[in-house]
Amino acid sequence: LAAKRMALEEQRKQLRDKKDEKSLKDLTEVQKKLQELHTKVRHREAQVTSNALIVATTMSKVIVDPIFEDKKYDVVMFDEASMAYIPQIFAAATFAKNHFICVGDFAQLSPIVQSSHNDILKRDIFHYLNIRAEKGIQNHPWLVMLNVQYRMHPDISQFINKYSYSGKLSDNAEVKQIRIEECKKSPFPASSL
Repeated sequence: LAAKRMALEEQRKQLRDKKDEKSLKDLTEVQKKLQELHTKVRHREAQVTSNALIVATTMSKVIVDPIFEDKKYDVVMFDEASMAYIPQIFAAATFAKNHFICVGDFAQLSPIVQSSHNDILKRDIFHYLNIRAEKGIQNHPWLVMLNVQYRMHPDISQFINKYSYSGKLSDNAEVKQIRIEECKKSPFPASSL
């Protein structure tokens, strides 16, 4: 289906450049075929989604796509919770049959809001539940800290560890070695930043 779609889109592009009557008629036919193909893809997507053991998607897709209408899942996991608006998290929770898990780092950015009038959108779920403290990390029974980082060079994680995680973060030894080796390469050898 993907190959057919690509071929039809290329054909549509070529026909749009032409301005004669036959091209317009052919363009209408190509558009019709593309619409039929789109319907087939949507049908297949609905089949796959309803039979899948795991569905990974965005919250925006769940809210607007009828594929998810009236669906419930055993477990719903919401990642990057600190960046989400609270209503998005509540909406995601409505899809959970048994368990709802929010994953995120409350030391990271809160939701980005341009309006100065809506304070509820400026707060993340950690503020809402009084988990995020203005003066540092709070102990809370719902929290589990992942205290080993797998991404950064030790020079970077050392800074973050000191100023955001109260010295509770450590580097995975294998990733630490990989990052050190990477920093020996150009364009800036011996610079972790």
